[in-house]
Amino acid sequence: MSEKEFRKIFSQRGKSLRAMGSPEWALSKEDALQAIASLRGSGRAILGGQAVLFDADGRPSYDLTAIWTSPRFDATSSWQSFASRTHNLAENYVSNYRDPEHPESYFAFSTASEEQYRNLPTKKG
Repeated sequence: MSEKEFRKIFSQRGKSLRAMGSPEWALSKEDALQAIASLRGSGRAILGGQAVLFDADGRPSYDLTAIWTSPRFDATSSWQSFASRTHNLAENYVSNYRDPEHPESYFAFSTASEEQYRNLPTKKG
């Protein structure tokens, strides 16, 4: 699979979060797991994500207790190894997430290539 497949899954099956003022899209659990699998071997890491809940009227909101982030990349391992670890972390999080009040939870992700990651601003001080 590939980053192209990842984007296709989001564009074809994602739910827009524009109602929240966000340009992101969210995927159902099944689609999120497929999207994560599509990134394996692509060189793209999943930096983190969040569960998204939709009310009866279809309005989205973030589950503020359901956020995950990947550990920072360090140069002691390869980028591919780091990316693989982030895929595993995302897959475990999505697979194990449960909200009894919202059985059909959705998930949004932040991803980056190695070049994009290295150009992210860093915290000072």
